[in-house]
Amino acid sequence: MAVSVHRRAQPKFIIAGCLVSDVVGDMVGISSAPVAGVYQVSKIDITASPVELPLGMIILKATNTLCVVQVGGEIQGVYAGLTPGKQLFINTLSRLTHMVPTHPSSGIKSVHPVAQALADNVLFLRIQTPSIIRA
Repeated sequence: MAVSVHRRAQPKFIIAGCLVSDVVGDMVGISSAPVAGVYQVSKIDITASPVELPLGMIILKATNTLCVVQVGGEIQGVYAGLTPGKQLFINTLSRLTHMVPTHPSSGIKSVHPVAQALADNVLFLRIQTPSIIRA
């Protein structure tokens, strides 16, 4: 019998410029061109038009305005109370939730399936193409 070994994809990280108000667990996207070679990110707004595409999740704030963004793979300890096996979406606060965003009263909302809970405090970040819901 042959045994095959599958290597797990290693998480990818990006050092980015962020706002003082950004916190670990926020979902962010590229907001502008690099400054001194450092990507600039901002929180994802699911009510924005055109739709903002997420880059990843802030997993560490190195300074008030410098953060580490993980763009895929397993993330432990950032969120708690997750339901294993359930999908996670970006909410209006740029955070993850199990609840699918509701129909907007006006304008649009984008529905970003971005992760799946593996355990109560472990998720697998895998950003997918968003869907749009309109008022």
